[in-house]
Amino acid sequence: MTIAVPYDNMGNVPVNFGSANTFKVYGIGDDGVARVGLVFHFGINKKISAAELLKDAGADTVVCNKIKAGDKKALEDAGFTVASGFEGNGDCVVREFLAKR
Repeated sequence: MTIAVPYDNMGNVPVNFGSANTFKVYGIGDDGVARVGLVFHFGINKKISAAELLKDAGADTVVCNKIKAGDKKALEDAGFTVASGFEGNGDCVVREFLAKR
């Protein structure tokens, strides 16, 4: 599983998925987080949908706070699992999500 989390400049999950310019991508292995990287979605990249960008980064799951129905549908149509309602520090959000699975 590879989880993408919208990420602000303070390391927290922004309130709205659509306002995210950066995503932190977590590769999950048998023992938890195996690798981490950042994906930037601003400037020229805004011409590419978040779903395309995150798919190219290998993500298959998005964990976020609030997400508009259209954004959620676009992600799900692209094959993502979407979990919303998570807030706070991005690293803590991933641990919380994994604990709830």
